[in-house]
Amino acid sequence: MTEICAIINVHREGLLAHTSVQSAVRAADAARAHGISVELLVVADCPDQPTRDYVEGLEAPGLRVLTTDVDDLGCARNVAVQSTSCEYVAFLDGDDLWAQNWLKAAYACATQDDRQVIWHPEGSLFFGEAIDPYWLMHPDMDDDAYAWLRLASQNLWTSLAFASKRLFDAVPYRRTTLGEGFGFEDWAWNAQTISFGAVHKIVPGTSHLVRVKPSSLLKSTEASGAMMIPSDLFRDRLKRVT
Repeated sequence: MTEICAIINVHREGLLAHTSVQSAVRAADAARAHGISVELLVVADCPDQPTRDYVEGLEAPGLRVLTTDVDDLGCARNVAVQSTSCEYVAFLDGDDLWAQNWLKAAYACATQDDRQVIWHPEGSLFFGEAIDPYWLMHPDMDDDAYAWLRLASQNLWTSLAFASKRLFDAVPYRRTTLGEGFGFEDWAWNAQTISFGAVHKIVPGTSHLVRVKPSSLLKSTEASGAMMIPSDLFRDRLKRVT
């Protein structure tokens, strides 16, 4: 069994996806150099023509392209998970970047912890046009007993997560329905996995780069005034204290 499926989600990035794919290729090569098998999977969900043209020309060891028409980032992630038999899954959005050591370091942590764990980098650097770069430092639930409570008002972890395929199968992402006032599929997934019994932890000494664009799903969701897709987390936790 291949150990890691590194999934890159693309939609309308065009050639901007190239640096993201190359960062995944470098991370995969670094992991393979340590004896870890890696599949690279580029998932193009309703891609525009420049993005379609780019992914159709991709060539790299262990890389395949999957085109979907689910028209939803969370659902596209679910399709990707269902299409692989790898033991672990790692997600990268098509305009973000992994550090070269990410897959190797996350796999080392995952194989030393028998719990249901979602692994995140120690920090994420947000960058882009017209913004001052800034860091988001991810909390580790083993060191922060109230992280789940703060999740009620803000998302604490980015979507660039590493976890077992079994966990992604058990807790799939939910569709964004901005017309009904619900979005933030990553935030909702983070909450739902905690309700399921998983722990969110950091991989020491790792980082990701997250590109902030003037127009994005997050910007559209924030502008719509949408709420986080409901999860079972707060209902279940509040029941324990009432």
